Amino acid sequence: MSYAGKRIKTSAIEHVYLRTNIDLTRPHSIGATLTERCNYRCEYCTHWRQDRYPTEMTLDDWKRALLSLKELVFPYVIQFGGGEPFVWPHFLELVEFCRAEDIDWGVTTNGSALNERSVKRIVRSRPVNVNISVDSSVAHIHDQARGINGSLKRIERGIRLLIEEQARAEQHFLIRIKPTVHRHNIDNLGQLVDWCLEVGATTVDFSPVRLQEKGERERLYLRSEDDLARLKAAIDDLIERKRQGQPIETSEAKLRGMLSHFKDELVVHGTGQCRVGLRDYSIRANGDVIVCWFFDPIGNVKEQSAKEIWSSAQARQTRTLTATCEKFGTSLCASSCLAKRSLLQDVRRAFLMHRTLLQ
Repeated sequence: MSYAGKRIKTSAIEHVYLRTNIDLTRPHSIGATLTERCNYRCEYCTHWRQDRYPTEMTLDDWKRALLSLKELVFPYVIQFGGGEPFVWPHFLELVEFCRAEDIDWGVTTNGSALNERSVKRIVRSRPVNVNISVDSSVAHIHDQARGINGSLKRIERGIRLLIEEQARAEQHFLIRIKPTVHRHNIDNLGQLVDWCLEVGATTVDFSPVRLQEKGERERLYLRSEDDLARLKAAIDDLIERKRQGQPIETSEAKLRGMLSHFKDELVVHGTGQCRVGLRDYSIRANGDVIVCWFFDPIGNVKEQSAKEIWSSAQARQTRTLTATCEKFGTSLCASSCLAKRSLLQDVRRAFLMHRTLLQ
């Protein structure tokens, strides 16, 4: 209820900013890239292909950054990601610190590190959500996309451990499945929802693959009339399942927008104007804070407090530029970007998650 009230308030503040340029904004979509390194070799990802990686912050650097955020906005939820966050050696120590400081947190992971020891520490640290990237319920399709044999089996075991530990600890948090839609899995999307229910995950949230490199686009993008027809059939099935009450978080508008995404057309869903500069605060592995990859950092947590970063001239200028960005909704702009989500979409997602957690 606390976060619901804040979401309504931030929506009103964003509306005021866009109409009057009065800046009372505060971030509410807060992310942390702990490392760009990854132990998987996903077909559509560039992290594992990098020749060089940025210098990563220390555990103490992250602790200071998270405490500084409490002075800007509290309560808040920070979503940890990567790369693969469990590759960063102090991840479990950091989430235990979050628990001690009453900082709510979630994580997106490939599931490779969900073993007995780590699951106990995860559950003890009381996450809001554990997002797990799954491309298919068919093992060879998922493993091919992820570049690691046996990866789906590890995820199934990890989810079972999470559910068992949840029950022991009498906790409830989201176990969200995050598929990336591409050519290899479009015939398996409905089956993936069935798998989600079978293994005990809470919800599933789909996003289309986003690629720039020509060879990858030819291999994974949906381009032919047959590909697009199969995608449309899959989307129609997902929408029908969603209307029947199956735990699909993705909005109908975003699901339909995937066809436009793969046709390189304007994708329309959620807000009609970019709000990424008004709500996002993403801390990179080296301490830079960005709101969108198209724009320069608005500060660095090792050099400035969260308040100084958010109120800086660079941040204010970026908010102005993002609000009128011409890339918004194009194929260059990720259709999964949280800046697209409207208040109504967030309310509907909240009701879905509340209902499924109580089941």
